[in-house]
Amino acid sequence: MISRYRLLFVGFFLPLLVLFPGSARSEIIDEVAVVVNDDVILRSELIGLIEPFKKVYLSESGRRLTDGAFLAQARMLVEEVIAGKLILQEARKTSVEIEESRVDEAMKEDQAKFGSEEEFHSALAERGETVVTWRERQKESLLVRKTTALKRRGFRQQVTIAEQDIQDYYEKHGKELGPGLKVSLMKILVAADKDMSPTERSEKKTLLEEALAEIKGGVDFEQVAERLSDGDAWAPVEVGLGELPSEVEQAVFSMREGQVTDVVGSDEGFYIAKVVRAASQAAPPISDVRAQIESGLRRMREQEKFNDWLDNLRENAQVQQYFRWRDILSG
Repeated sequence: MISRYRLLFVGFFLPLLVLFPGSARSEIIDEVAVVVNDDVILRSELIGLIEPFKKVYLSESGRRLTDGAFLAQARMLVEEVIAGKLILQEARKTSVEIEESRVDEAMKEDQAKFGSEEEFHSALAERGETVVTWRERQKESLLVRKTTALKRRGFRQQVTIAEQDIQDYYEKHGKELGPGLKVSLMKILVAADKDMSPTERSEKKTLLEEALAEIKGGVDFEQVAERLSDGDAWAPVEVGLGELPSEVEQAVFSMREGQVTDVVGSDEGFYIAKVVRAASQAAPPISDVRAQIESGLRRMREQEKFNDWLDNLRENAQVQQYFRWRDILSG
């Protein structure tokens, strides 16, 4: 079974991964690694595919080639190569064609990445290619892209999204479409920036500690806030993560309704906050996200149909492997 996670990217990255040998070293004597029906995948192609990923993987601290995650990703990349061959074989059975002018455009785009046409030809030669073989591979790549796009378009036309589908998704995932966690609170801020002298900041803090004692003694929070807070910062507000100083945020997002913080210091001053409504993640109105849900469901159903089609190709294909993983991974 072809990886469902990986197939989210088929049609965007697959043609490039499948059809270009990449950075395979010229001194390697090539040999057959995989046979997919009547098509051959060479050892150099697999090494050229995996080598860039291997470098990135090893660059992250503590990672080793013996890690299970690395081998799983390598296997997934090889499955992409196989999937690309299968799509190419299906494309050859159809009337899909790629105009030579499109290949000419692709060549110009590739040549533009080099300083001159000579440098481009030199780069091809270093990996054992000529302009003729490059054009053949590019044409195959474009053919895979076009076939993938046509298949997806056909599956998209088969998809029907019922109103109940939208309702069901909203009930299960509506909160995930909202703006994130929000907490409603009132706060008292006494400004005391970090440039103040320690004595001045201490005085500000003492002022708020006395106010907190009043609140705990039964004085209404809003009454104290109106008297002390700079500006109208005491008014009830709804805030999300990242909208408050981190010190205040850590306190209020873990509190229940009606609770009051201790005096909390930050670079801009000292706070006391009262939670009016505890942190929650509310779903937006379905009318606001209906189009978003429908579009997402349509893409998901289209992807499922494409996955099933490609799985069927894979299950009915004759795929033979002639390489050892340690040889491919060692390059």
